[in-house]
Amino acid sequence: MSPCAEVREIVRQRLQELDERMKEMRRYRNELAKALSEWDAAGNIAGHICGLIEGTEMENRMSASKMVMRKK
Repeated sequence: MSPCAEVREIVRQRLQELDERMKEMRRYRNELAKALSEWDAAGNIAGHICGLIEGTEMENRMSASKMVMRKK
């Protein structure tokens, strides 16, 4: 493969990686926007620190991923 062809392939791969990261960021942004909308509707909720955060699915997933990371 010629150097120019290799460069084009590298750029194609980088673009694909960037598209995937952007897709993940859009998905994360949508999750945050949905959570904020639900929290705005719920108002204040009692909890140890913040009942809104403590009761969300995102918090539960984040806690689980922290536990997995700690085990490694």
